[in-house]
Amino acid sequence: MAAIGKRRSEGSADDRWHGRPVLSALVRLAVFIVPVVLSIMAATITAHLLPRPHGTGWLAGWWIVVLAVPTVVLMGTDRLA
Repeated sequence: MAAIGKRRSEGSADDRWHGRPVLSALVRLAVFIVPVVLSIMAATITAHLLPRPHGTGWLAGWWIVVLAVPTVVLMGTDRLA
């Protein structure tokens, strides 16, 4: 009964957090790279799916869509990462 709630004054080596700098660097790199790659893929797919317009106004709208879709993908995946 006396052991409940009692803390040990000396900590064992197994109770300590072990740093993993390589794994940490890989996770940070993935968190940066994945949203960028997904947004580039979204821009490429959007540009290929939409027909190329033949007027200045339509071309401006096409560019707005081609740039807006990857921006939304980047913002969404950045929030998830």
